[in-house]
Amino acid sequence: GSNLSSAGRTRAAQAARFAALPLGVAVGLGALFLAFAPRVLSARPSGDEHTAANSAVEITFSAPMDAASVESRFATDPPAAGVFSWAGTTLRFAPASAWAAGRTVRVRVAAGARSARGLLLPVDYSFSFTPSAPRVAYLRHAEGSYRLMAVDAAGGAAQTLFESAAPILDFDVAPDGGGIALAMRQGGGSFQLAVLAAGAPAPETLLDCGTVECRDPQF
Repeated sequence: GSNLSSAGRTRAAQAARFAALPLGVAVGLGALFLAFAPRVLSARPSGDEHTAANSAVEITFSAPMDAASVESRFATDPPAAGVFSWAGTTLRFAPASAWAAGRTVRVRVAAGARSARGLLLPVDYSFSFTPSAPRVAYLRHAEGSYRLMAVDAAGGAAQTLFESAAPILDFDVAPDGGGIALAMRQGGGSFQLAVLAAGAPAPETLLDCGTVECRDPQF
């Protein structure tokens, strides 16, 4: 009796292991799917930066995506018409009309959007931002310091966007408010064009003009 009981227990243990095998395979396949599934790396506008009323929405994915499947699962609340475009793995949505200042906009890409390899976005991705009231940008020069400033068109306290010891000669604001082009004169008499992205602490050099004066940048 004890031998039969032992054999029965062995068969039961083996059966349990075999029964568990499909679950293990499923878990492994699920982990593999999640490892290679597309995901969102970044999105703009962010909720902690000044957002112009005509700012475009940008979402960067971890892999090349099937454009149609992403665009069909893209939505904003309140709803907005606009134009989609792609730059590599980044989706850009430019609204046809300005967002309402002070009203929070929620952006969502629903699960199921496909990568170019056919893998699915496993969960919804959403974020929100609140467009700000229009602002006026201007230059302030005092005590050897050059400051690019901004103030709400309705008034209020001014904000320093960027401060430089090098002279800022001219600037121009991008139509969507996503950046500011600067013409600057560096030490040694060299000139450069740079772009200050929205929310960035410092501009990035766009063009080193050497000793040839370059100014009056325009988007």
